[in-house]
Amino acid sequence: MVLSSFWWIHLIIFFITFLSSLIAIPLAARKFKDAGLTGINLHSRSREKIPESLGLVIGMITILIIILTSFLLRTLIDLIYTIIMSATLALVLGFVDDVLSIRWRYKILIPFIASIPLILNYTGSTSIELPFIGVIELGVVYTLILIPLITVYMANSINIYAGLNLLEVGQVAILTSVIIFIGVVTGNELALYAAIPFLGGCLALALFNKYPARVFVGNSFTYFSGMFLVSVAILANMEKLFILCTFPQLINFLYSLKDFNGKTLRHRVPKYNVNTGLLENSGNHTLLNLVLKLHGPMHEKKLASILLLVQLVNAIIVLAGWLLLISI
Repeated sequence: MVLSSFWWIHLIIFFITFLSSLIAIPLAARKFKDAGLTGINLHSRSREKIPESLGLVIGMITILIIILTSFLLRTLIDLIYTIIMSATLALVLGFVDDVLSIRWRYKILIPFIASIPLILNYTGSTSIELPFIGVIELGVVYTLILIPLITVYMANSINIYAGLNLLEVGQVAILTSVIIFIGVVTGNELALYAAIPFLGGCLALALFNKYPARVFVGNSFTYFSGMFLVSVAILANMEKLFILCTFPQLINFLYSLKDFNGKTLRHRVPKYNVNTGLLENSGNHTLLNLVLKLHGPMHEKKLASILLLVQLVNAIIVLAGWLLLISI
């Protein structure tokens, strides 16, 4: 296992990213608010304006730390730079979406554009193994069709599974931890050097985004996260296992398709009842509203906790099953 040999390097990288993010977030938040880059807190009586797009800060810090680490340690430079190129494109385009509110018909193109460096530099396996069928070699179909589809799904599935304090950051932190866990078990250096600093940034952002949120993460974070994680997973040859850990995102993605009719509202979040302080089903097709429809009104913090618990349990079940299979 790679982590057992160089655990101290990973620990240093983690804390450098965590502390850098912890310092940078409040500084950037004030600047963003002064510049008018804010979002309205829809789930509060005051409906105050909160600094938005702080995912831009986390993305920039993560990219910088990973580049410096790769340069200083002279390790995995080509693969790291491929991840950085795709993730940076997603970060920039996500920030543009934060500022300009791009329509969904154009927004779907963001992951396609960001996946170009990944497609051009992919040299891994192009085969898939299906139960009862065996291994199927897809060749160029895997590179030119499956990889773009996977990136579009991953980036957009995180982007639309949002709308609660901590939900975006929480799900990304869990999925990042999944990559780290697989990296530790398989001894995959790429997964560790890329995902560990990003987890540090996510945990710092979570402290400011947890209920009641002091900052919003923005589409810059969701698109960057989706592209970053799927790029690491693909280049580390763990994309199939990783996708299984995104079952909540898949359910929300498929359920949300009913709303993508060209007239979709930008915010499909639950409805806030100013009298009770609870969230209620707004009628939009999201997993958030589905839980409220089945359970009834509940507090935002409780709803986010339930959804993140589902994410965690799903990941544990998938990883436990995988460990069982490889141990047989």
